[in-house]
Amino acid sequence: MYSYDDIYAFLVQEAGAKRERLTPDTSLFNDLGVDGDDFFELAATFARSFKVDMSGYLWYFHHGAEGLDIGAALFPPYGRITLIPVTAKLLLESANAGKWLLEYPPHKLSRRRYDQLANLVIFAAIILLGLYSVFIKLKG
Repeated sequence: MYSYDDIYAFLVQEAGAKRERLTPDTSLFNDLGVDGDDFFELAATFARSFKVDMSGYLWYFHHGAEGLDIGAALFPPYGRITLIPVTAKLLLESANAGKWLLEYPPHKLSRRRYDQLANLVIFAAIILLGLYSVFIKLKG
């Protein structure tokens, strides 16, 4: 059986947490600032280190995507969900069970990714504005 000391040691090593600030309710996202790709990597390392089946893990309930995602702010691809904190307590319970224990509330995923389309349009607009600016400078 794993203990909080095992989880805290993991968080100190992998997330750079200060041991004296860790409690069972410490949230990886809210308290430790783990987000995006860092959260993905931490979850993968947690799964390997503690031999936890993470097949039931739904990342979008716990943290954002990597980088600036204006499209997702305008058109949330996963609906308007409330973030659920991943705490040291949840990590410990999942480690001892050997599987991700959190049961997620009912939700519906969008079939079309309007967030990605919005990002593409915004990116294209920035490129076109940049090219227009260069064209004006060369012409003038």
